[in-house]
Amino acid sequence: MDIDYANHLYEIEGTLNENQAYELSTKTIGKEIRFTTDGSEPDSSSTVYEAPIPFTADMTLKAQVFDDDEPLGRLFTQEFLYHKGVGATISINKEPHKSYPGSGANGLINGIKGSDSRYGDSEWLGFWGEDLKIRVDFEQELGVNEIELRFYHAPGQWIYAPNDLKISSDPHAPFSKIKPVSKSGNFYNYKIDLKVASSAFILLVPNYGIIPEGHQGAGNKAWTFIDEIIIN
Repeated sequence: MDIDYANHLYEIEGTLNENQAYELSTKTIGKEIRFTTDGSEPDSSSTVYEAPIPFTADMTLKAQVFDDDEPLGRLFTQEFLYHKGVGATISINKEPHKSYPGSGANGLINGIKGSDSRYGDSEWLGFWGEDLKIRVDFEQELGVNEIELRFYHAPGQWIYAPNDLKISSDPHAPFSKIKPVSKSGNFYNYKIDLKVASSAFILLVPNYGIIPEGHQGAGNKAWTFIDEIIIN
């Protein structure tokens, strides 16, 4: 069997920096990274990566290491979903668990959704047995029509999505209770219609509580895993 054990040297890693630009890197020295932002696969004529790539609209970034005209390693792909929360200020009353920190609080409004197949990547944030208060502040008052978000739900792994959320677009106004609009696979999906002008909103996420008898982990606190908060 012909196995290229050095293939991992050509793998590309990506990071969104504080200026909302995406940085690419590879362990290999002396090779070029070429990329596209329209979803097409890069080839030897594609743009050479030289500086962080601005993220100002929806895009599908694809990148590949090249040695002259020859592609090396695996194709790198990252989807970006630009929304009104990108670049806003976010705070959470609790720190994510050290085992599942994701990208920190900013990872919830960075335009990058978590994996559809696992909760341990850099975008899902995990909290153990804690009620959450999430606040998002915009630089100025914005018209917000809706907010979408999802939670991971896998009782066999002690992970329970909340049964409801509470939201307020005014820190001094009452909270409205929101139920999930759909449940698909391991996800509880929420879509919150607001249609308000606001400079901030607060989201209350109650922990499921103690896992009931007859379930994996009975008697223990449940985990909460939350993904991108999409604001439009």
